[in-house]
Amino acid sequence: MRAALAGLITLLVLAGGGAEARAPAWTEHQGVSFRLIAATASVGPTRDLLVGLQVRLLPGWKFFWRAPGPSGIAPRFDGSGSTNVKAMTVLWPAPRRLDAAPALGDGIVGYEREVVLPILVVPARPGAAVALRLAIDYAVCGPVCIPDHTDLALDLPAGTGARGPEGSQIDRHLARVPKAAPPSAIRARRDGAALVVEVSGAAALRRPDLFVDAGPAVPFGAPVVTLGADRRSALFRLAPSRAAAGALPARITVTLVDGARAIEGTVPIRP
Repeated sequence: MRAALAGLITLLVLAGGGAEARAPAWTEHQGVSFRLIAATASVGPTRDLLVGLQVRLLPGWKFFWRAPGPSGIAPRFDGSGSTNVKAMTVLWPAPRRLDAAPALGDGIVGYEREVVLPILVVPARPGAAVALRLAIDYAVCGPVCIPDHTDLALDLPAGTGARGPEGSQIDRHLARVPKAAPPSAIRARRDGAALVVEVSGAAALRRPDLFVDAGPAVPFGAPVVTLGADRRSALFRLAPSRAAAGALPARITVTLVDGARAIEGTVPIRP
């Protein structure tokens, strides 16, 4: 998937000319606005399309990441109402650990102010028009957390696939999607009810944070971090919620964020 993504970015950079599509309208809800945007003004001959879910938040409001923590609600996407869409993959820019209302305890894993979630769309018939229909169940948090639903639409005609006016916005957030972790850079093991994750690499770590996606049934809060003497390795100790302590899956997806750098890998949990 990452190789296909790299090829798609190259094609988008080289594309030029063509008519510009009118900017899609915003759909406004309490604390948040949404719209779908596209990197190209039309559907061209390439196999994949790059679109984006643009989320704009009022000051003080937050939107959850895919693994939102013990008190969060992850967004859920349904594109089944779309036309000429074979597959759709949502990509997630690196999240942050944000302050939240006291009732949420560990806080929020997610985004504030604005984020674009890049979406790879595979047309069923390459080169033909695409009508993307996206239903989203989500929650936003401000003074309180509010679950809600929205329905969004984006129509792209058949054409040359020339770059559109919103392409740079998607590219900026695409650059924040974590890179694939090098082999053996991430290792995970059990320690009683706790999960211990070891991360090592060539670059020195500054203020690393670790986010674990073990599925919605096993949420984790903030880790306890121990940096190695050379700061090129770190050990993260995480405790799942009490109800989920015995439900760790065989494999987890681990995201390491350290400033502007982020890597991600799916690894087994050793006994």
